[in-house]
Parts: sequence; structure tokens; C-alpha cells
Amino acid sequence: MTGDPTHSARLAGYAHPQPRGSDNLRKPAIQAEIRAQQLARLHNDLLPLALNTIETALKDPVVPWGSKMVASKIVIDRVYAAGDAAAGKDPAEMSGDELQSAIDRLRREASERAKPILEHEESIPKPGAFD
Repeated sequence: MTGDPTHSARLAGYAHPQPRGSDNLRKPAIQAEIRAQQLARLHNDLLPLALNTIETALKDPVVPWGSKMVASKIVIDRVYAAGDAAAGKDPAEMSGDELQSAIDRLRREASERAKPILEHEESIPKPGAFD
């Protein structure tokens, strides 16, 4: 996804991509698909990278403890709702083992939420009477 509706319409084979790309972005089904792909990317690609970064920071003895605590708190606060976070222990008060357990729990939750992206062959629409 480029974020450019004209480019996307051109790739889809529209004869007049500029107006069609903008028109397509107004369609609820296309908006829903864009949101679904963005969420899938967040859960399947970016969340695991963030967790790996946190894990590396937590395990690296050179990284200052303050940075480790801030990074841990950010991830835990963002993944769990405010009510869930309030019920648990603040990351700044957790031991290294507790932080590692939290990271493992977040990884499990991310993998449970992740949905497989099915690859399919896209058909290029044939120009219609109004293209």
C-alpha cells in the first residue's frame, strides 16, 4: 500500500486512475479493507519487532535501567487496557523475571490476535462504459 489512491487505481488497471482512486477511497468496503490490512501489519509485523526490541534492551547489560523501565511500561500500557494495567504491577516495580514474563504474555497475545493473510490472485477489472 502506497497511500496514493491514484497510484493504486493505476495498478488496478483503471483507464482514468485519478478520479477513480479518490472515489474508491470513499467506499466503506475499501476503507474497511485498508483498516484490516493496517491492523494486520501492526499485529503481525510491528508488534513483534517492538517486543524483540524491548527484549533486546532488557537483556543487554549496557542499556540503562531507566530506559528498560520506560520501554517496558510503554509496551505494557499500550497493549493492555487501562483497567488491566491498573490491576497489575507497574513495570517499574517488576523484577527482570516479571518483565520477561510480561513480554512472553504479550507475545502470546499478539500471536493469538494475529490473523493469517491469505494470498489470492487479484483480477484486474476490465474498463467499463464509464472508464
